[in-house]
Amino acid sequence: MPKRVASAPRKGQISLVDGFGFSIPANARIESMSVAVSRRSDKGTTADDTIYVLNGGVVVGTDLATADGLWPLSASALSAETFALPDDVFGLTPADVNGAFSVGIRPTLGGTDQATVGSVSVTVKYRAS
Repeated sequence: MPKRVASAPRKGQISLVDGFGFSIPANARIESMSVAVSRRSDKGTTADDTIYVLNGGVVVGTDLATADGLWPLSASALSAETFALPDDVFGLTPADVNGAFSVGIRPTLGGTDQATVGSVSVTVKYRAS
């Protein structure tokens, strides 16, 4: 289920999204994960700066943002982009994902552009042992 974001990030700020409510069995093996961000830019000059996965407030892995990550230009419609975690899913365990797991998003805002993040959803594929 997508997690709604309470407010859009301001210039230089990171929006942290947590409380995804996972309950993955402790003996499961996480096979893949992806993060989908529903967002828009009213002037088309906002781009990804950083998109991170955090565990207990600490960044794990590498930045998921893309070099050509311009946000969709729209006055009202949100558009989702999906970012896949690498095969090792940064070493996250079921306990990590069920607990203090979060996603941090920081855009680079251009000029007077208004950036909006509507929702963030995380998909976790796992195999029970």
